[in-house]
Amino acid sequence: MAKTWLQLSLFFAITAACYINAFHGAFIGDDIGRIARNEQYFQQGLFSTLADVLPDRPILSISLWVNYRLSGLNPFAFKLVNVALHALTGFYLFKTIS
Repeated sequence: MAKTWLQLSLFFAITAACYINAFHGAFIGDDIGRIARNEQYFQQGLFSTLADVLPDRPILSISLWVNYRLSGLNPFAFKLVNVALHALTGFYLFKTIS
């Protein structure tokens, strides 16, 4: 169990190190269209957001909606959650393969 926590911590540290320069910037690329210019969707209920924003990507829609509800349009919070999801996905893949 301790080994698993050490591995997970290592995944988070490596992923955060890869994204460290991006944490304090503004929204870029598709974030502008999907997040910054879609504030009206995130003010709706979760199911309305799922239907309107990205109906073919429900996990992303849920993540964006929860992020908005917790932090508004704070780019740092969105990026932090994104990095955490990347780390968890990488860790899950690592554990599945090994």
